[in-house]
Amino acid sequence: MTPLKVLARRRHAALDESTTARASPSPAFKTPLGDRHQAVVAMYDLKYRQQANDVVTPSSNRQLLDLESIESIADVNNRLVRERTAFELEKEMWQTKLQDQHANLQNVLQAARELKLHVLQKQERGEIPAAAAGRPR
Repeated sequence: MTPLKVLARRRHAALDESTTARASPSPAFKTPLGDRHQAVVAMYDLKYRQQANDVVTPSSNRQLLDLESIESIADVNNRLVRERTAFELEKEMWQTKLQDQHANLQNVLQAARELKLHVLQKQERGEIPAAAAGRPR
C-alpha cells in the first residue's frame, strides 16, 4: 500500500508537468480566443490544485470531507431525524383516527344488521306488511 503523502506528491508532480507543458503557448494560441482559452485552462489547473491540497484521497478513492461539511451533514441528518420523528407521530395520530372510524363503521354496520333482522322478524310475525317494510313513511 502506498502512503498518502507519496500519492499526493505524485499527483502534484503530474499537475506541475501538465501546467508547465501548457505554459508554453503554441502559435495557435496567439489570438485573443487562444489567450482566453489558456487563461481558463490555467484557472482550472489552479482550482484543481487547490482542491487536491484541501482534500486527501485515500487509496479507497473516498474523499475525506472538511470539518464544515461534516458539521453541515450532521445538521442535515439531525433535521431529517426530527422530520422523521414528526412524521411518525403524525402517522400514529392518523392511524388512531382511522381505527376509531373503522370501529364506528363496524358499530353502524352491526346496528344496520340488527335493524334489518328486527324488521324481518316483525314481517314474519305479521306486525309489518312485507310491502310497507321497504317504503319510507
